[in-house]
Amino acid sequence: MVRRHRIKLLRFLTAYLGNGTDAEDLVQETFTRAYRSLDRYDPNQSFSTWLFTIGRRLSANEKRRQARLRKRETEWFAETEQSEQSLGFEEGSIWAAAKDILSEGAYVSVWLHYGEGKAVKEIARIMGKTVTGVKVTLFRARRALAAGLDPKLVSESLDR
Repeated sequence: MVRRHRIKLLRFLTAYLGNGTDAEDLVQETFTRAYRSLDRYDPNQSFSTWLFTIGRRLSANEKRRQARLRKRETEWFAETEQSEQSLGFEEGSIWAAAKDILSEGAYVSVWLHYGEGKAVKEIARIMGKTVTGVKVTLFRARRALAAGLDPKLVSESLDR
């Protein structure tokens, strides 16, 4: 079954999705679903048509999932940009410098704690860390910022 239909199904799904990597994954998922649903296959119909229908439906679901994900990411970036601007995240600000100086995890911890006002316990839950791990991350982030920031920038930001 796989040897006979794999290449044709892969070409079809690649054309449908426009992405060979996603198509490879869906080919495998298509065969898995077909195998699990063999009891529902009608032998009076073409097997390849049934198989391609499963693949097309999985691909359509994948396209919708990716569209939702892109929409959520766009909304999140817009919200983050607004939040960053309201906190003075423009060129030369402490937030801009923090983004350049800190690792992504440290920046997110600092942002959640100081930017969003979240408690350490809550940050630990969000990031999947221990409370002690978040405390250590925040401590190290503050030290890295103190070492990496221009003292003039720090005093200007504190004057706001």
